[in-house]
Amino acid sequence: MTQADPRRLRVAICWPAARAARVAASTADPRLYEAADGLSFLRQHGVDWDVVDSSPRWLNPGHGRGSLLAGIDPWRSLRLLLTHRRYDAILSIDSSAAWLYLLARRLLRLRTPVLVIDPALDPGWARRMQMHGAVLPRAAAVVVYGRVQQQYLARERPDVRAHFVPHRIDCRFFDPALAGPPPPGLPAGGYVLAVGSDIGRDYALLVQAAAQLQMPVVLHTRRELPAGLPPNVRVQRDWISFEALRDLYAGASVVVVPLKDTLHASGVNGLLEALAMGRPTVVSASRGIADYVDDGQNARVVPVGDADALARAIGNLWADPAQARRLGQAARVRALAEWAMPVYAGHIAGLLRTSVAP
Repeated sequence: MTQADPRRLRVAICWPAARAARVAASTADPRLYEAADGLSFLRQHGVDWDVVDSSPRWLNPGHGRGSLLAGIDPWRSLRLLLTHRRYDAILSIDSSAAWLYLLARRLLRLRTPVLVIDPALDPGWARRMQMHGAVLPRAAAVVVYGRVQQQYLARERPDVRAHFVPHRIDCRFFDPALAGPPPPGLPAGGYVLAVGSDIGRDYALLVQAAAQLQMPVVLHTRRELPAGLPPNVRVQRDWISFEALRDLYAGASVVVVPLKDTLHASGVNGLLEALAMGRPTVVSASRGIADYVDDGQNARVVPVGDADALARAIGNLWADPAQARRLGQAARVRALAEWAMPVYAGHIAGLLRTSVAP
């Protein structure tokens, strides 16, 4: 493809579900959370992009049925086939958005490379792993958010070109200096906070730990919780804006990310939000997030499944403001240096240039 400016690339980006409206709003207003997952900053690295959005419900049989099925979008795949010459590469978030295009690409002997970002890897997710088996070997590059995932693919699928790229967080938005007061009704003296609804969360463990503690614990989640919660545990299930979420983090004395041990980087979004906000954080030692935390340096890390260790770590941080402040400051510094959106976009831009090189 001949470009007007040979120094710049042009890519199409496909999320499994509709994203274009949110991306357009956040790129027009920098006060909003960056909804392009850091990819809007590709322009700073010489890469222009378009969102090829998910089709409406009546054209997409998987619409609203989860990311795996929603990404299998026949009409969008046809649009990509008809317009692929406009692009130097296609970025697919997870595998399903690229599946039909890659099948047709092989049959038609097309050459536009596809990069897959963050395939949800876990041997227990049978249907997803089948999709990955069909897609990942055909991708020019596969971006994973943990070295353990890269090692897994090297061992189980040596035909996949996997690259570890650290996850990203909008440090410009998740900035403690921008936060307002916590939402009304929360304890003025601080609280322990856990946020998130992904499948890797272990809230049963946190409930066990909370029963050993005296301080208030706030769980913001839609996941099912054990019956008979301790009296110091408060549950919030309503949707809140990113702005309200930022305020919720700012008011927390300790943030907890209780996790099961997973290969996938479950919990990494909430973890990096807390670290970017400079919150003292306690996290379970899941393999999937090992690249983001160092015990005693930017967080406290406790063994997976150990409620007593979790309770001790929370209690120690609550009782030691100096330690909590030191961990929070180090977390914010590391977030800015390693996980900020422009840093992430630079990694992706480098992979794109390598993938489209003749």
